[in-house]
Amino acid sequence: MIAPHGGRLTDRVVANGALSAAREQAASLPQIVVDYDTGRDVQNIARGVFSPLEGFVGKEDLASICQSNSLTNGLAWTIPIMLDVADAGGYEAGNDYALAVEGSDTPLAILHLQDVYAWDKAAAARAVFGTDDVAHPGVAGYSKRGDYLLAGPIDLLDNDRGPYADYNLFPAETRAAFAERGWNTVCAFQTRNVPHAGHEDMQKTVLGFFDGLFIQPVSGKKKPGDFRDDVILRAFQTIIEHCFAAGRVFLNIRPAEMRYAGPKEAIMHAIM
Repeated sequence: MIAPHGGRLTDRVVANGALSAAREQAASLPQIVVDYDTGRDVQNIARGVFSPLEGFVGKEDLASICQSNSLTNGLAWTIPIMLDVADAGGYEAGNDYALAVEGSDTPLAILHLQDVYAWDKAAAARAVFGTDDVAHPGVAGYSKRGDYLLAGPIDLLDNDRGPYADYNLFPAETRAAFAERGWNTVCAFQTRNVPHAGHEDMQKTVLGFFDGLFIQPVSGKKKPGDFRDDVILRAFQTIIEHCFAAGRVFLNIRPAEMRYAGPKEAIMHAIM
């Protein structure tokens, strides 16, 4: 099996033995409230979904992504993972902050702040999406974000798997599952919607060249009019049960906001 993107899987999940002390520390820190989707980004960073990132990107990495589709270390990367705030006042590099999802009193993570900087939303949108037209959903999302970005590694305190826990294995766990099945080669299909007949035909064709097929629906905010997460998951469960040979397909969700690429392709890290 290939190495993870960047050569290693990130693990920023606070271990159970250190969790009580970390939560006590978080309770004493100034708090930054984030929206639901940013909270999922925090969890995905910590679990290794965005490996080798260990936190939100800093100024130099953002510039490198926009200019050369890579991190400053040269590793291919096309869509920045960012934490935005409306005002830079009150944030100081070198300090720690507790991150909490809006509507929750429980700290999600601790941010070790390393960088606070302004960003050019339109320029970033043109680089990432190939346009600065706000009719593009990705550009519209950037335009609504705060004028400043916070960067630094995070430590995850709340590792809850969400409503579909049985289908929310982390990258290290999916790799272990592939190894247990004896899969040396894996083809992957990531989607935001229910399976189509064309998808099924393509998956069956490609599966003839690999040991296994990894199907990964994105769970979270998608386009208006898309199917609900539970419907998408049931549809794939049904098609896998009735249309594929037993043991050849592995189904696992990716809880994250759907990111909309422009002319450039987004990197799929989920099985890395």
